[in-house]
Amino acid sequence: MNHDLLPTEFVEQLYDLLGTSATQLIDAILQDPAPISIRYNPKKSQNLIPEGEPVAWSNHGYYLESRKSFTLDPIFHAGAYYVQEASSMMVEWVVKQILRDLESPKVLDLCGAPGGKSTLLQASLPDDSLVVSNEVIRSRYPILRENLIKWGYPNKLLCNVDATAFEQVPGFFDIVLVDAPCSGEGLFRKDHGAMREWSTDNQQLCSGRQKRILASAVQALRRDGWLIYSTCTYNPRENEENIAWLQKEFNLEVVKPDIPDTWGLMDMGAGYQCFPHRVKGEGFYVACLRQKADFTFKPGKADKRNSYWQTISAKMTQGIIPWLEKPENLHLAINEKGQLRAWPATTHAAMETLLRSFPGAEPGVAIGQLIRNDFIPAHDLIVSTLLADSIPRYELDKATALRCLKKEPIPVPDSPKGWIVAAFEGIPIALLKNLGNRTNNYFPKEWRIRMEIPE
Repeated sequence: MNHDLLPTEFVEQLYDLLGTSATQLIDAILQDPAPISIRYNPKKSQNLIPEGEPVAWSNHGYYLESRKSFTLDPIFHAGAYYVQEASSMMVEWVVKQILRDLESPKVLDLCGAPGGKSTLLQASLPDDSLVVSNEVIRSRYPILRENLIKWGYPNKLLCNVDATAFEQVPGFFDIVLVDAPCSGEGLFRKDHGAMREWSTDNQQLCSGRQKRILASAVQALRRDGWLIYSTCTYNPRENEENIAWLQKEFNLEVVKPDIPDTWGLMDMGAGYQCFPHRVKGEGFYVACLRQKADFTFKPGKADKRNSYWQTISAKMTQGIIPWLEKPENLHLAINEKGQLRAWPATTHAAMETLLRSFPGAEPGVAIGQLIRNDFIPAHDLIVSTLLADSIPRYELDKATALRCLKKEPIPVPDSPKGWIVAAFEGIPIALLKNLGNRTNNYFPKEWRIRMEIPE
């Protein structure tokens, strides 16, 4: 294999890092096919038979034998699984070990888009936890939002702010995950075009950006809280050197997770590295540290007049309650436009605190809208785990389900007039309204399938 396809300085760095075994890594980058893996949603996939070989470090991750058209799989659109690179699922293993010491954790995914780590966190954490998913880049925020809505969990808050904004809530979080933007060396096998963009200057730029993000992350973390740092790159400048910088500047303590030798990860000193010639996955680095400094959070006095979301009155809930599974466990809120949201009551105190600092954030699940006291359910509710089991599902075959996901009108023979939850393999995918002479399809226009569907 012609190693000249890779940047010369990059190859030299790999040999400095790995010695002669760098040859195996380079061959894997240039000629081995990248494995395809998915991670099932445990709250939506109970009746599905998993495909392929399990990912050793994930409860719900599986390797597929070959790539399929996810666009043409209705349960993908319904959030029954997430397409995620296997090595990055290692965060799940780290979180499991941290949870031995935590109850009802408040967790921040600081660099959240496109949503893989946030959905992984939600599936790994107890239901009474709170996951704040943030993405600073405005153009990347919609895909984070879409994936979190499809995943369907209500214990979330979505933000589109700079990392420094979280310095407003010092010491608030039990876990902060920084899956940092990086030079992407670990993904060269999947994206050969990225090789042409590689440079040592870009490494330096990424390292500086990572330090700025980490400095804010540390301040948002409570004493004895946990910082998980990960990248999809190899070079020490963005990995081990950043961990050394954290230890020096902020006195964080490195804690090594217990990782079986048989998995093939390489111990780099402070963290662990997945290399494609040793692990069935892409390049991925992860380290775990514990906060020893005391950034104490002092909540300000609540002022309900400044709250965007107000607790809904009991009178307003009459048409809403039948749509919700275990509504007694939820906090229901409404804004001045009549838009309704719901989140677990166990997270309400933390949610309220954060909404004072981030009033533009999106809490919980958008369940619908009240218009002249009539409840109009939202698509977000239909694909969420809050939807009541008692709401009937109208089962579609695959061809009709794909037409539904293209936002075409769908015939619903023998169904009553009114709201209908369209489902595929028992999993809700869209909200329809049967008007008798026609059916309105409320699948979000911006998410519709745009490709032609094969006959």
